[in-house]
Amino acid sequence: MGPVTEFVRSDLVGFVAKTAKLPWGQAETAIVAALDGIQQMMVGGSSGGEGAKLTLRGFGVFETRRTPEKNGNNFQTGEPCKIPAGRRISFAPSKKFKQAVRDIA
Repeated sequence: MGPVTEFVRSDLVGFVAKTAKLPWGQAETAIVAALDGIQQMMVGGSSGGEGAKLTLRGFGVFETRRTPEKNGNNFQTGEPCKIPAGRRISFAPSKKFKQAVRDIA
């Protein structure tokens, strides 16, 4: 396996600025607004309900779900313990996205 290519937000901003032919500042504003929107939809849609789901066709699905309380074990001591109920977020890439990743040589 080769080294992992790591990207940061400014790489995405640069890509969007170049692709959409926008000034850097406008591209950054758009990216920040989109990411904030995704987060707010997931958090706001989850409060008080079972969860939230955001589908971006051709990209994937973000989803939040309730997790029930369950029994577990403390892996350091081996003693049983309760794992509290909570929420989790998941992302499932679209078929198109998965196929694009699989097609990388």
